[in-house]
Amino acid sequence: ILLFLLCTGIVKTTHIENISQFLLSHLAFFFIPAGVSLLSYFDVIKDSWLWVILTCFITTFLTMGICGFMLNQLLIRKEKNHE
Repeated sequence: ILLFLLCTGIVKTTHIENISQFLLSHLAFFFIPAGVSLLSYFDVIKDSWLWVILTCFITTFLTMGICGFMLNQLLIRKEKNHE
């Protein structure tokens, strides 16, 4: 949603610059609860840790690939409309 709003110009980068800098500078802090939860459930996932990590990598690259493809198609379509 944010990408759409930024691309359409509804939201300017100056509007979100302060909060985005704050979030980026404290990004590691937001992962602490997830890490603690993983340690709490280690008994449950210890037998399937390889599949969990593999699934994380596959879904991450799949999501990045699909988002990149869709953005590329959007930019190509936008460029054709300007010609």
